[in-house]
Amino acid sequence: MLDWLFKRNQDSEAKQQREEGRALLKRLSQNHTFIEVSLEGSDRHFRSLVLAVEEDSILIDELFPGNDELRLSKGRRFDIDCREGGYNISFSASLIGEEQNDGFPVYRLTVPDYVEHHQRRAAYRVKVPAASRMPVMLGGYGGVSLSGVIVDISSSGVRIHVGGSRLEGLGPGTLIPDVRFTLEESRIRCQLRICNSSYARRPYLHTILGCELVGVDSALQTKLDRYIATLQREQRRNHHQQAFDLE
Repeated sequence: MLDWLFKRNQDSEAKQQREEGRALLKRLSQNHTFIEVSLEGSDRHFRSLVLAVEEDSILIDELFPGNDELRLSKGRRFDIDCREGGYNISFSASLIGEEQNDGFPVYRLTVPDYVEHHQRRAAYRVKVPAASRMPVMLGGYGGVSLSGVIVDISSSGVRIHVGGSRLEGLGPGTLIPDVRFTLEESRIRCQLRICNSSYARRPYLHTILGCELVGVDSALQTKLDRYIATLQREQRRNHHQQAFDLE
C-alpha cells in the first residue's frame, strides 16, 4: 500500500514538472527568447530560438554560428540555457531529426522531462567542458555515499548529475557534509546544501542537483574564482575563434 502511494506521488510530481516545463518552453517561443546551446561531447556553444512547442517534440531554429560541416546524429543531447522573466532556465533534450525551413536547417528535439528554473543568481555560472567534467563524491548523510559529476560551477555553487533516480533524501535544504572532488589537481573537501533537485530520463536516467557551497574558506574561494575565470576566458576565446573562422 505504501509503495503504491509513493509511486502515485512520484507520478503526480513528474506530471506537474512536465506541465510546468511545457509552459516555460511556450513562453520562450512566444517571447522569441534567445537560447544558448551546447552539444553532448563538444565544447562549442551556439545560439538559437525555440520556434514551436508541440505535443511530443519541440522545434528550435538553426544554430549560430553555423557550420556546413556540422553533422548531428539522432539521439544526440542538446544542453540548453537561457534567461527569461527574471529566471535562469536550463534543460536537456535529444535530437529527433533535422528539418528544413525556408532552406535553413531547424532541429526537432524531444520534450524534456524537466525544465530547471530558478531566480537569477548573483554569481555567474559556467559550464564545465565535457572533457574536463569533475567526478564528485557525496557522503556523510543517511549512511550512504553517491558518486556524480559536476557539470557547471559558479563561485557559490555547483550543478551535479548523479546516475539513476536519487531524489529520496536529497530534497531542497538537505546538507551534504562530506563532498570531495579535484579542482585543477587540488583535492577539495567541502559541504553542499541542496537548493533544488529533479530527475531526467534522457539521454539516460539521472538526478540533477543544484547545490550551494557551504562554509567555503578564503583559499578554496580563490581557487574557485581562478578556475571560473579561466573557463570564461577559454569559452570567450573559442567563441571568437568560431566567429573568425566563419568570416
